Amino acid sequence: MQYDEGFMYLGTTRAIADNPQLAFKLPPPDDGVIFESEWSFEGQRNGLVELRGTFIGNVPGGIDKQNCTWNFITKDNWWGMNRFINSCQNIFWMRYFNHNIGEWRTKRFYSGNPRTPLRSINKSTGEPRIGYSNASRNFIDLGEAL
Repeated sequence: MQYDEGFMYLGTTRAIADNPQLAFKLPPPDDGVIFESEWSFEGQRNGLVELRGTFIGNVPGGIDKQNCTWNFITKDNWWGMNRFINSCQNIFWMRYFNHNIGEWRTKRFYSGNPRTPLRSINKSTGEPRIGYSNASRNFIDLGEAL
């Protein structure tokens, strides 16, 4: 995928993910991208009514997730992304913008299931004619401390 600017950069190593010239660039998804950080807190109050507990997750910041949907993505871009992720056995480095704290980060991620409705399939080849609509994939950080 050739883009002047990537939305997220994937690599087999941290050094590759941090280098836009070497990284696998994901195309910017369409509006409606959901970025979230997840963590939980297990706690209870003591006899002095003080809250005591433990954060679970990669604190500070939690577990980062990018839920991406492309209204349209070419078949070559969709296949390229999925082939890259499969070649890494679904664990890879990713450079991304953390929208909760306003900075670029590089962490190890895994990816959830790719999803796309099948439309406009060429009956003679079984392939889509030009690409996929409403294709989605989510990316979840492994929860390792920075």
